[in-house]
Amino acid sequence: MPADGFYEWEKVGAAKQPVHFRLGEPFAFAGLTSRWTPPDGGEPIDSCAIITTTPNETCAPVHDRVRVILPRVEHRDWLDPLAPPERFRSLLAPWCGPMRALPVSTLVGNVRNDDPRCLEPAS
Repeated sequence: MPADGFYEWEKVGAAKQPVHFRLGEPFAFAGLTSRWTPPDGGEPIDSCAIITTTPNETCAPVHDRVRVILPRVEHRDWLDPLAPPERFRSLLAPWCGPMRALPVSTLVGNVRNDDPRCLEPAS
C-alpha cells in the first residue's frame, strides 16, 4: 500500500497531538488483501489490512505500534502471490531507516480537512 507519510496521535496530558511521520520519499506499507464471496452468491467483498509491528525509536515515544514499511527492493516479491509467506517473516519488523516525526496542526483530526494545511507544523 503506497504512502508518502502517516499520522499517529501522541497523548499530551488530556489532549492528543497529531504527529506526521515520513521517510523523505514514497514508500509502501506491508498489507494483505482478501476477497470474500458470500455463500448465497451475493456481491464479493474486497478488504485489506495494513500489518503493524512494534515501534522503532522514532515512533516509540508517540505510539506502541507502527505500520510495517517494506524496503523498496522487496515490493515486487511482496506482491507475488506465489512467494512463500515464510520468506517475508524477517520484513515484519520496525523500520530501521531514516524517518522524521513532525508535530502538525490539529486540523488533521477532522475528516472534513483534506488539504495541505494538515501538514503545517504545530504552533
